[in-house]
Amino acid sequence: MRKPGDPKDWESWIDQQIREAQERGEFDNLPGKGKPLDLTPNPYAQDQELAFKILKDAGYAPEWIELDKAIRARLEKARIVLARRWEWREGRWSELAGQSGRWAEAERERVQAGWRKAVSEFEQDVAAIKRSRILTSKCRFRASSGTRLTLPARWSA
Repeated sequence: MRKPGDPKDWESWIDQQIREAQERGEFDNLPGKGKPLDLTPNPYAQDQELAFKILKDAGYAPEWIELDKAIRARLEKARIVLARRWEWREGRWSELAGQSGRWAEAERERVQAGWRKAVSEFEQDVAAIKRSRILTSKCRFRASSGTRLTLPARWSA
């Protein structure tokens, strides 16, 4: 069917196109069928709200959000590794508690040196993560002020 030339005829032409598409079943298996539309506005999107909505509906996110997710995952992994090493240190330390002699002292020093190395590696990871956060700020990312990248006091042994 040809598009109408008169602007008054556009509405009926559009309605006809929709009706024909419905008859062909082109609206039958659309994503979200039967679910209410999410019309919640994004207060942070400003003038790019429509673009962000399209990305979200397609299962994507802006680059700075994906970078933030990757950074947070990396930080969580570093925290888990450090916590495991702390548990190992504490377990080994308690095993050595009742022992004396040169071997026990050397083992305590080895355990403590391993812990210092773990803390140093964690601090290096955190520094790299902070650099990543600085780089992502160029992609419109602002680190939340509540995120702290420091060692818990109980780990400062």
